[in-house]
Amino acid sequence: MMVVVVVVTRIVLLDYRERHRHENPEASNTAAAPLAGANKVHVDVIAAEIFENDSLFLFVVVSTDDDRKLVNFTGWRQFGVGAAKMSDDAGNKYAQKPFNLLVDVMLEKQWNNMPKAKSYKFGPGPVTSEQPRVEVLVFPKPPRAIQYLDLELSGKSIGETKPVKKRIPASLWQQ
Repeated sequence: MMVVVVVVTRIVLLDYRERHRHENPEASNTAAAPLAGANKVHVDVIAAEIFENDSLFLFVVVSTDDDRKLVNFTGWRQFGVGAAKMSDDAGNKYAQKPFNLLVDVMLEKQWNNMPKAKSYKFGPGPVTSEQPRVEVLVFPKPPRAIQYLDLELSGKSIGETKPVKKRIPASLWQQ
């Protein structure tokens, strides 16, 4: 139960930070260019947090600016092996950690009770220009001197054949 309380507290702090910060260019990582052939589907890492000094939580948003587009976002967490890969500037590779179902349900419940839920729905589901979605991916905590992480996500989760690649600067989780 202690883990759930700490996770919920971290989400509340993340929501507070998101509501009270001005646009942070590092938080949006690289420019959100449309994926080739994806009809303006965007994938962005909006935040990263170290949790219990051993896990890195990545908050990933899927959105579209096409008013006629419906994206069937199936998620990266559910597919497990191969759905999300990460490496760093030192060549270390990171396997995605499985999510505890109890913690996941509590995260979703807490997220849906926050003001940010009006902007992003939690977890897999339909994505439209009016309703982007956020998913939390969990990886092992990177070593202290790492300068960036390269995240590779399966394109299948957003209806694409090519993977989605994002570079995440260390400053995003070392705040």
